[in-house]
Amino acid sequence: MSSVWTILIGALVLLGWALDVAILKSILPQFVTMKVNTAICFVLLGIALLLWQTVPSDSSAAGSEQTVIGNWKRVLARGCLSIVAIIALLTFSEYVVGWDLGIDQLFALEAPDAIATSSPGRMAPATTINFFSLASVLFLAESKRQPARRIALVLNHVVALISFLSVVGYLYGVEALYGVFSYATMAVHTSLTFLIFSSGVMLSQSDWAIVHLLIADDPGGASLRMLVPAVPLTVILIGLLRLAGEQSGLYDARFGLALYSTWMVVIILPLIWWNAFSLSREDQKRHQLEEALERQTGILNSVLDSMGDGVVVADMDGKFIIWNNAAERLIGLGPSNIPKEAWTEHYGVFLPDKKTPYPPAQLPLARALRGELTDLDEQFIRRPDVPQGIWLAVSGRPLVDQNGKQRGGVVVFNEISERKRAEQEMKQLNAALEMTNKELEAFSYSVSHDLRAPLRHIDGFSDLLLKKSSGGVDEQGKRYLETISKSAKHMGALIDDLLVFSRMGRTEMRTSTVSPEALIREVIANFVHETQGREIHWTIHPLPTLEADRSMLLLVFQNLLGNAIKYTRPRPRADIEVGCTQNDSECSFSVKDNGVGFDMKYVDKLFGVFQRLHRADEFEGTGIGLANVRRIVARHGGKTWAEGAVDQGATIYFTLPLSQASVPDANIG
Repeated sequence: MSSVWTILIGALVLLGWALDVAILKSILPQFVTMKVNTAICFVLLGIALLLWQTVPSDSSAAGSEQTVIGNWKRVLARGCLSIVAIIALLTFSEYVVGWDLGIDQLFALEAPDAIATSSPGRMAPATTINFFSLASVLFLAESKRQPARRIALVLNHVVALISFLSVVGYLYGVEALYGVFSYATMAVHTSLTFLIFSSGVMLSQSDWAIVHLLIADDPGGASLRMLVPAVPLTVILIGLLRLAGEQSGLYDARFGLALYSTWMVVIILPLIWWNAFSLSREDQKRHQLEEALERQTGILNSVLDSMGDGVVVADMDGKFIIWNNAAERLIGLGPSNIPKEAWTEHYGVFLPDKKTPYPPAQLPLARALRGELTDLDEQFIRRPDVPQGIWLAVSGRPLVDQNGKQRGGVVVFNEISERKRAEQEMKQLNAALEMTNKELEAFSYSVSHDLRAPLRHIDGFSDLLLKKSSGGVDEQGKRYLETISKSAKHMGALIDDLLVFSRMGRTEMRTSTVSPEALIREVIANFVHETQGREIHWTIHPLPTLEADRSMLLLVFQNLLGNAIKYTRPRPRADIEVGCTQNDSECSFSVKDNGVGFDMKYVDKLFGVFQRLHRADEFEGTGIGLANVRRIVARHGGKTWAEGAVDQGATIYFTLPLSQASVPDANIG
């Protein structure tokens, strides 16, 4: 705001010189004018400060638009300050050397007999000093070096003091305060503008100690903001009233001094009392807050110490401010005021096993202090009292206050050693189980393959013997040979199904888009001989297309529909229904029939290998079909189950994940 006022005042004075408006040039006829060069310097100073105040403080990488704009603003601001410094130095040299460089009336002419002016259009010596000092202040304030910034603070105070003395001199009519000598006087609005500008520069530098105290949100800052304007204004006003009374003849100097002192006590003392009262009230509030905080801290500490999880909190400097009992128990150490860089040397929770180095910059608490999150990072640490080490699950978060400002970082951790050991044991068991399964599959395949040849020989030779010795074998012998052949064929079927079952666990899946409608039509066509002469009513509801292994899914429908055809054989009319329902995660297929059903108390045996719920003389089969169905569905990520009742039919269900299904086909039933 001070930059805008400075530009506005300088512009109005320039307008006054351009239009010859006396009130803009000198306020009152008996006052000295603000020179044209003075007004130009004020405009340039205001522009420089305004440019610096609008330079982005968080510009991104070099080359970005914000950075380019900021650089141009800095260049323009420095150019303005350089012009101001040059004008001030040249004008000051005119006083020192006594020459006339022709710069005083370069833009406007002033009468030779101008009030309190040594040379027409020339600014006062004090004005040149102030301009050069303010240009230096803005140059130095941009520096990051503390000595330069301290010099800038001192120079700004010098300008403010000179300007304040000049203003007081005008108020009290003391020429010695606003003029070095009678023909080199600073104008009244020049003094006011310097005072406004230097105050604005000071307030814009929040890292200066005096400014930081003034704007602080605490009792000291509040008190200072009240007293700084009140005390000077009160002193000046009472002095003016005293002076007016003396000049009017109401009382002499002695009485005026006594009256001045009395009024000073009457006015200043209440201000001091009010300030003390405000500080006391704020101190009481502080004590109340401290007591409340102490109570809350006690409760918080009790809660933290009763927790099973370790909690560690550090401020932005890395100093530990919370370290509960669980943290000390898990880590084996208590908190210590050590730098962040040394955490890895002292605190195991921030450093896993040395076999897997963990850079200090990536520690959960260090990341939290940078404003980053760590979600359940698993770390292995070694402790002197626990040689085998322990596993911890660590989470880290930045600690942010109610205003959104980060105050530190917090980590929470708990021991997961038992879980990690269980996971390791589970991995070992799974590996052993997988090896056993592979061995069993290899054994099953080998045994089944080796048995097929002898069985073919038994079956073949029993048939040959029956044909060749038909005349010499009685009926009982023929039955024996037929039983041998039939048993060999049945055992061959068992071995074939066992080979298929073994192959299902080893065959690589080849997924593609599969239409269940086409598979069902193919299966029904394959069973044409078994269904010839029977009345079968098929109901096929809309089914989704799938991403699955076609040959495996064909075997699923072949087994399920084959069972439905087989177990509905005693019915005069067979009703077989295939349907599908869908939820958010999976598709559930069903194959329902009105056959002989089964007893639900034996449902657990239904999908087992070689498990049959009916006698072989009632229904043929090997008892491997549904086991194959379950294995194929499991390999696709689904599950199988069944429902049924004796003489009331059965329903076999299987599911596939939703990701393996798309839009349903049309109804074909």
